[in-house]
Amino acid sequence: MKKILLCATMTSLLFTAAAQNAPELLINDAYRIVTAAQPIPAEEFAATELKAYLDKVTSKAFTIVSEANHDGAPAIHLGQTALATANCASDYGKEEYHLKAVGKNVIITGGRPRGVLFGTYEFLERFAGVRFLSLDFEHIPSRNAIAVPANLDIRYAPPFIYRDIYPGHAYIPGQYRRKIRQNSGGHLPRLGFNENYGSPRGVHSMHIYSADFPKEISWMNKDGDRQVISTPYKGSICFSQPEVLERFAAKVKDYVKQDRARCAETGAPWPVFYVVDQNDCAVECFCPECQAKVKQHDVSGLVIDFMNKLWERVSGDYPDIYLMMFAYHDSTTPPTSSLKPKGNVIVRLAYMDHEFSGSGKVKRDAMFPLSHPNNKPYDDAMTAWQNCADHIAIWDYWKLFNCGFQTPMHNVSAIPGLVRRYRDINAKHFFVEMELGVTVPLTFFDLRYYLGAKMMNDPDLDPDQLIAEYMTLFYGKAAPFMQEFKTYIEKRMAEMDVPLGSVKPEKRPFLDAAFFTTLYGLLDQAEKAEIGNQAIINNIRQERLVVDHAYLHLWKTHNNPLGLDKKAIQQRIAENADRFGRKYFPATWERDREPALEFLCDNMDFPEKSANIKAMPMDGLDFAGHDLVELDASELDGGFPVDDPDAFRGKAKSKGSEGKPDYHAKPFTYGIYDWKFRKYISTANLAKENTPQDEKYHWYYAGRTRVYSERTRLWTHWSWTMNFTFRKAMQNQEHKQLYDVYMSAKLQGPSYVAGSQLPDEVRVDRVILIKVNPNDPPLKQ
Repeated sequence: MKKILLCATMTSLLFTAAAQNAPELLINDAYRIVTAAQPIPAEEFAATELKAYLDKVTSKAFTIVSEANHDGAPAIHLGQTALATANCASDYGKEEYHLKAVGKNVIITGGRPRGVLFGTYEFLERFAGVRFLSLDFEHIPSRNAIAVPANLDIRYAPPFIYRDIYPGHAYIPGQYRRKIRQNSGGHLPRLGFNENYGSPRGVHSMHIYSADFPKEISWMNKDGDRQVISTPYKGSICFSQPEVLERFAAKVKDYVKQDRARCAETGAPWPVFYVVDQNDCAVECFCPECQAKVKQHDVSGLVIDFMNKLWERVSGDYPDIYLMMFAYHDSTTPPTSSLKPKGNVIVRLAYMDHEFSGSGKVKRDAMFPLSHPNNKPYDDAMTAWQNCADHIAIWDYWKLFNCGFQTPMHNVSAIPGLVRRYRDINAKHFFVEMELGVTVPLTFFDLRYYLGAKMMNDPDLDPDQLIAEYMTLFYGKAAPFMQEFKTYIEKRMAEMDVPLGSVKPEKRPFLDAAFFTTLYGLLDQAEKAEIGNQAIINNIRQERLVVDHAYLHLWKTHNNPLGLDKKAIQQRIAENADRFGRKYFPATWERDREPALEFLCDNMDFPEKSANIKAMPMDGLDFAGHDLVELDASELDGGFPVDDPDAFRGKAKSKGSEGKPDYHAKPFTYGIYDWKFRKYISTANLAKENTPQDEKYHWYYAGRTRVYSERTRLWTHWSWTMNFTFRKAMQNQEHKQLYDVYMSAKLQGPSYVAGSQLPDEVRVDRVILIKVNPNDPPLKQ
């Protein structure tokens, strides 16, 4: 249930109701809410929202009437009413709103489909003092009337066309997103639809375009082989093949045509951003023609050259769209030549943290402000792109991903500067990754989401006042302690002398006894200050969840420095996690609860040591009668697809040499690892003398494991660069199920087989997971 905080005495720290000494209109229930003769669903919904909140603020009942039934008395005119048409503009953008006083009337009008709805929420915040602080906590003051300046005339449009703070699988209702002016999520007419991407998808789309390409025009790897790329994890396209360009152009035009036909049926606005960006990996093609362009322009220039030609072929039919490419991974620096994007080619900047050591030429320290010395390369890169491209988009990161477990840290102080910098480089699109998960609570998530959304909508807001007001309203009498909690975490994070993400949590020096002593003390004082106010206590305990979780996961390495009771902490985590799970994951929490609590409470049964397996080929295995999960080549998400008559169903996944003659010189190794929790499960080593010399598929035992997460994977080759998820075998209701894992693999080429004329490759055509009990032995050949 949504928590409503009523406060009769508190005045807004963010907005003033009227200019000093200006005459005011006093809006009370004598004012009707007048709607246009033909409102769209979002304007009808805006009227119901305006009435609902004005009723709560004034404890009176406002009335909604159509202008056809209005008696002409002073009123709030909502939407494109006759009064608005006569006194306001007619050229509003689709999210632009206009608040204007005309005589004793107030007009809330604007563009379609979201302008009037956004104007309504602006009116409620600016003049009624309402605050939408989180999806389940609002501030609604008590007032006899709403004071509005008699000279009111505010026209405003957000600076970013697209605004989305992506929460992962957490449920942030579309209605809440609109209240804080996010325009993603909730693709409904009453919410003004979404600002959607065009088809086929919003990120890593090249593999969709290239999946049906003939091999002859497909991407070339470092070994000189062309490979058809149909997944987003490996490979790219050949940018130099004329047929590739023509196929892309035809598909883009077809996607736009189909999207506009659908929008004509639903009434949704047309998408403007069509994403033609690289897969979730390096984008470079290694054919001679592409390499010549890389030498001339750098990798980003290879992509820009292609996108410019694509724009030339598409813009004649659709001059009003943007073609979006990535500056990501190996394409993060602008061309070394004078080459620039043409027309409406828009470059989306995606610069990752140092935690991703192999991704991107330029790194950043994502949890710190842009002014931090570690972020100067990122700031300089933005300047370089601003000088290169007329149109820029942002793909930002407001969390770390590879921590294994969460610790108290946040980027609250970084958000305002980032938003303003992106506005100043004229970014048109702003997407942020800040995913929650059932096992991933984030410090000050609600504050960061609110602050980010408010600043995205209006970068000129005063962030200090915004944060101070939030703390006062969200934490009440506990605000001083929670403000100190925030500040202390920032102070200790600043002690890092290397990028924070490059250091594992257990090695970060600021996570010491003094850190946890201070945080626990502040949380205790905060709860004591608001004892009896369960809504605010819940807000405080959401922060305690992260502290408790981190303390438990550091228990072994830090030796319980505060002498706390583990069972008491685990019980507290269970209670707070239940609130967290039901708040953000209402549809799945009951299903996911048990495995989530197991991890949050540090009760997972990871092996004490990784199993070391002496690998041997195993022939004649009999899987009949076993309860198993089978993954064939179509379900193996790593490696490159190859046709192989020896393989199961004629298909396999392959790992080549990447242009390195000694890439397969080492003995073949493989194993099981969980990337989410950073745990080794098993490692298998195949001695050279035991390597089959027939260049055929053989079964190999990979070890016994649970599927701990969607990132429990089988890795192959010493480089680990061909690995496969066990996601298909995940069972939340039986999450402790054990599996024995078997892999069918072929080793070919002279590094494995003496005298072989084939190229060095590891090929995998099947993986089988057999359900076992703890005392069951592995299969024998």
